[in-house]
Amino acid sequence: MSDRLRRSVPVSHEDSLALLSSVGRPHEARLAWLDLMSRMPFDEISENTQRLIPAIYWNLRECRDIPERDRMRGAFKHAWAKNTRMLHDLLPTLEALRLAGINYRLIKGIAVQFLGNGLGSRSMGDLDLLVSAADMKVTEEILLSMGFRRNTLSVCDRHPRSIGDGAVNFNKRESHVDLHAAERKFPVALLTSMLSDPPLQAEFGRRTLLIPSAELLVLHASVHGGQSVSATDFVQAACDISTLAPSVDIEKLLRLARATETLTPLMAMDAALESAGVAPSGARPTAADQLAATFRARAAKPSAGLRKSMRARQLVAERRLSQPAMDDVKQDFGAPSRRYRAWLRLGRFSAVERTLIRTSGRFLGEPASSWPLGQAARVFEDAHVKGVVASQSAGSAMDWRFRLRFAGDPRAIHVHLEAAAMEHIDAYVYCDGIPITRVVAGDEGSRNFTVTEPGRDIEISLRPTWAVCENCYPGFDDLLVTVEVDSGGSASADTQGRISSD
Repeated sequence: MSDRLRRSVPVSHEDSLALLSSVGRPHEARLAWLDLMSRMPFDEISENTQRLIPAIYWNLRECRDIPERDRMRGAFKHAWAKNTRMLHDLLPTLEALRLAGINYRLIKGIAVQFLGNGLGSRSMGDLDLLVSAADMKVTEEILLSMGFRRNTLSVCDRHPRSIGDGAVNFNKRESHVDLHAAERKFPVALLTSMLSDPPLQAEFGRRTLLIPSAELLVLHASVHGGQSVSATDFVQAACDISTLAPSVDIEKLLRLARATETLTPLMAMDAALESAGVAPSGARPTAADQLAATFRARAAKPSAGLRKSMRARQLVAERRLSQPAMDDVKQDFGAPSRRYRAWLRLGRFSAVERTLIRTSGRFLGEPASSWPLGQAARVFEDAHVKGVVASQSAGSAMDWRFRLRFAGDPRAIHVHLEAAAMEHIDAYVYCDGIPITRVVAGDEGSRNFTVTEPGRDIEISLRPTWAVCENCYPGFDDLLVTVEVDSGGSASADTQGRISSD
């Protein structure tokens, strides 16, 4: 296999030990975990290792003397409770899809658990439901009739209702569903094969659920892991592939890989797994396969870059503000208007925001005084609130941004946000351009977040979760901000897990 394929996915030493702990045979898994814990405290493990903790616990559950067993068991129980709750909430929808004759598949994490180690062995933020593009509208209507709420798609005529290559997100309290259209989602050939290939049947809650074959799930994990859209995608994909390997028919895997043009990512993931000392999928392509995959890997890089560039341009176009809105920003935002307007024109990406803040400072001016202890204020309505500067063109920019100043350098700040619109719309929360959490409509708990070591001041921004404009998004002009400052001692929580929003 070419060096290009071998080097396509990096594997750190900690990743190797964590993967061995999660999927290795009991003896080698135990030794890997002991080795990892001898190198660092449990509280310092990477985000990748954190993601694998439920799988590590399940693999080592019979070992009573391993370090941090109780905390790993707690993570497993939390994952089991969350995954089970989301499935129970989705069951009526799946039954309605069956009665309506709609062909569907539950894919990704939940399907892997049914074929692998069972519920609780994998961390999940949502359930992934796959249907054909022709069945999308009916499926959306069924989800809405079952009490789910659509978090995406704009209501304004200015925006198209097509979902492009993304998923449509739904939630019902703390249960989240990503609805995918097979013909609109990369890789199309693989996802359409998931719907056409005979499904496997999984039993849950006295209901039969439809999932793809282990071979198709391995190929999807290979693609997803190779893309590595979020930080933990690779290690989770690697764990999924090794978990599914005993259920895989190698001949069928290679046949489907050729048919769906996913042999290249499969070979790349297998090479990475072998270098990490973890069992790969087991596929052994022919010399002709390897040659074809090598050429495809070389050709895929520019095409992947082109796809990414086209998607970025599409997002910039979707997020473009009207000229009157830009005029409001120019008039009302103050001294940094030029940098801020440039960021707005470039699509409001958090990565660009972080770069501009790091090189040129925050967009808003520094408050003249410090935020008083115990203060709660409507920062966009009251211009005389101490310790804060707020954007005067928040509604026009679709960016509810305010900057807080503190007395000294607090150990942590605990923030609560409240606005009437939060009962029915979602928003992402950023601190200095770093995505912190997602406010979910109707979920009061999601309106709280903690930032450790914020420094002397911090700039917080609330932004829509979908392409919207000032004509279709009610926003947070009445935002009530409550901040508790922890000036010393132990903070009650670390910074919330980062989200993927760009």
